[in-house]
Amino acid sequence: MAPVARVALADTVRLRPWRSDDVDELGRVAAYFTPNALAARFGAASTTIPDWYRTHIIEARAHGRWNACVAHSGDHIVGWAEYGLDDEPGHADIAALVGDRYQGHGLGTRLIGQVASVAKAAGVRVLHAQIRVDNRAARKALYAAFPNLRYTELQDGQWHFAVDLAHPVDPPRASNEPAPIGPAQRPPSSPRT
Repeated sequence: MAPVARVALADTVRLRPWRSDDVDELGRVAAYFTPNALAARFGAASTTIPDWYRTHIIEARAHGRWNACVAHSGDHIVGWAEYGLDDEPGHADIAALVGDRYQGHGLGTRLIGQVASVAKAAGVRVLHAQIRVDNRAARKALYAAFPNLRYTELQDGQWHFAVDLAHPVDPPRASNEPAPIGPAQRPPSSPRT
């Protein structure tokens, strides 16, 4: 997997599988993410990728419970999408983070689609996502990547979604193509922020 994407400022971004040394690079990539983007991903305002998260990756990956796909530009990680296995067999949580300057060009959608393929190959049948109600970009990326995405509930300020990987996952569409609503209705609109 080495697809190339053109994004803002004519940067070349390459998608590739996660490598063990990527966890070390996470300590240096926070400059590509605003505190708001980091808060949307990790649940608390921060200017760094949390140490607990890097420790979690090392431990979960060592036990075959975590994997990711990376967006790399130049010599830096500018985004990634990951899955982590749930306690329920065949189920995993999915999450992504894309650098602010790289958002809005379909990169998150492509990363999510790539990691879904990796998860499916590893035996995952259902992916789950929890997204803060004010994170419109993440919802848009999920709907673009998964036409069969299901909204399941609103809990603790987060929308919960599920996607069945047993059905074919269409390749992500270009960012200028509209995302279909899919078989389940979308969650209620969030208040304008």
